[in-house]
Amino acid sequence: MIDSGLLILASTSGIFAFFTPCSVALIPGFVGFLVKTDDEGKILRGVKVGLVSALGLLTVFMGLGLLISLFGNFIAPFTFFIGVTAGVILIILGLYLLAGKTIGVAIPNSIGENRGVKGYFLFGATYGLASLSCTLPIFLLVMFQALSVGGAKAGILIFLIYSATAASFMALTAFAAILSKDLVRNYLGKALPVVTRLSPILIILAGMYLIYFQLRAFYL
Repeated sequence: MIDSGLLILASTSGIFAFFTPCSVALIPGFVGFLVKTDDEGKILRGVKVGLVSALGLLTVFMGLGLLISLFGNFIAPFTFFIGVTAGVILIILGLYLLAGKTIGVAIPNSIGENRGVKGYFLFGATYGLASLSCTLPIFLLVMFQALSVGGAKAGILIFLIYSATAASFMALTAFAAILSKDLVRNYLGKALPVVTRLSPILIILAGMYLIYFQLRAFYL
């Protein structure tokens, strides 16, 4: 049976994967990208956009999960080194952001010019890549911890919880943006400053925990 703490870690990491400072800055552009002047079929369009963009994000995470599963046996002996290095990188990244610097990606023009299914899917994939630029070490921590505790089945379950949590926020944001761009923009106006202030601290804490977890596992 999988430890409940690991399930909580996977779900909270999935939430952080969506709201990471590397990707959350894309949301205002996403809102503008989605909005149309007509109000016809908003609910149906919101569902479609939400599901397709979430699928794009899931595809990125699934691709990474597949790579981990394929090369997991090769990576396993280097888990300690990878974990400690990733923790140090997270601390440096957190300090960089805490100093007022920014990191992230912009929406490619090719996506902005395509408001169809392909554009929605590509935006979700772009968001996923931007998210991983901040959260890859946390993603690896969750996956390796699950694999070490419960094997392949636990790893798959934890991966699904992590990915589904992030994708759910993507779908809900897209749906809300279609229904009311002003509501989402007002919310972002209040939430983004909070995310900007708290995220560096959370990233630093995540890096410290990752180093602590690897040292504890190595010496025990």
